[in-house]
Amino acid sequence: MVSPIRFRFRLLLIFYQAPRKRLLIIGFIVATSLYLVAAGWFGTGFHRQGYDDDDVSFAAAAANANSVGGVQSNKPPLTSSNKRVLLVSALYPLSKSKHSLEDYRWWLWNYLGHVKTDIYFFAPPALHDLVTQARPKPDEANSKEGSNFFLKLNTTYPTVFDVPPLKGLQQSYEEIHAKDRERSYHSAELYAVWNAKPFFLKEGLREMKETWGRDYDYAFWVDAGSFRESPHKYEDWPDPARVEEVFAHSSSEDSIFIPMHGMPSFKWRKWKEEMGPVDQDISEGSFFGGSHKAIEWYTSTFYTYHDHYLSLGHFVGKDQTLINAILLLFPDRFTAVFWRDITQRGFVRTYIGSACGGEWWYYQFFLANSQTRTEMEKIWLGKQSNRQKKVQEWLVGKPQCPLVPPLTLKEVLYRAFGPYWKPVPATVVPKKHVW
Repeated sequence: MVSPIRFRFRLLLIFYQAPRKRLLIIGFIVATSLYLVAAGWFGTGFHRQGYDDDDVSFAAAAANANSVGGVQSNKPPLTSSNKRVLLVSALYPLSKSKHSLEDYRWWLWNYLGHVKTDIYFFAPPALHDLVTQARPKPDEANSKEGSNFFLKLNTTYPTVFDVPPLKGLQQSYEEIHAKDRERSYHSAELYAVWNAKPFFLKEGLREMKETWGRDYDYAFWVDAGSFRESPHKYEDWPDPARVEEVFAHSSSEDSIFIPMHGMPSFKWRKWKEEMGPVDQDISEGSFFGGSHKAIEWYTSTFYTYHDHYLSLGHFVGKDQTLINAILLLFPDRFTAVFWRDITQRGFVRTYIGSACGGEWWYYQFFLANSQTRTEMEKIWLGKQSNRQKKVQEWLVGKPQCPLVPPLTLKEVLYRAFGPYWKPVPATVVPKKHVW
């Protein structure tokens, strides 16, 4: 076994004695640096593990939280919270899908069978048994203190086009399909699944309060197909104290939390409201949520701009692009996590040895309590070879999954567009929809 010190000495010796090898080493360093900057800063989607277009037919929402690394605050870190969190999810299989029913069954079990937080779930009547069988009965779950596994299944809507804000839009969605640059593997059905999420989140939260007498401080949507890691330790997730700590960083009292996948390209600094949805992988539609008031605002704003842009002939089939436009119009209303943030040393660590699992689902780790994060790190590092661990330790220190600090959306956009950028005025007034 070559010691790290001896390895470094050999590397330096090669560098100074062999000009050709020296050029190769310099080229490797430059190429690696450019790759890291491109993947992290511009967010062009070199690594899109987790964003599977068909998987969005699984959906879910969540919230609960713990400690925020790197954030300057005069408030003591929260270790516990009595705040209540609801997760909202849905499963509407597509007529043409890349995944089998067994894939869905496994992902659903990995989510409903492990996460103990209260869940409100939407599905067609035909999937009643599939969903309920994946969720442990409360009586069966009492082996652990505080176990819950509460599930409310809503089978009111046979198809996703029966969802109130999307009713009667199937023909319109078929027509805009031709404008989709990814139309070869997207469909009108898939557009509806994506765009139904805000309604499902708001409706699940409302139904739990008005019909079941359960009031929640936060509700979140997270795609049910996101829980593919096995084994995983996300049980009391997200941690309520962690959620509170993250929202304490927000610039608005009622902000929406949403993960960021990539930094907006500089060209979008001149984007105007009338230009329509922003077609770049910036936001993630897999997870979002906040307080009751924040969800009311977000749902109203989402469908107001959805209907407005659809009436102008813009493509509104992909929820991410519509979300991106709303982010640019109302940056004060959003709090984010951006794990590719190159101002954080941890960004480099995750690309060498991947100690964080799938990057698309970093928000799961981010919103877990400290004990769960430690357990997940052990699982991920246990999958690495000794060689990977040694290389990573030599380059950037002890392998670990970094806990990046939360950011306000304005912080992200100032980094992308410069400190003098200002959001354009929003002229479309969000409507109060009654469904």
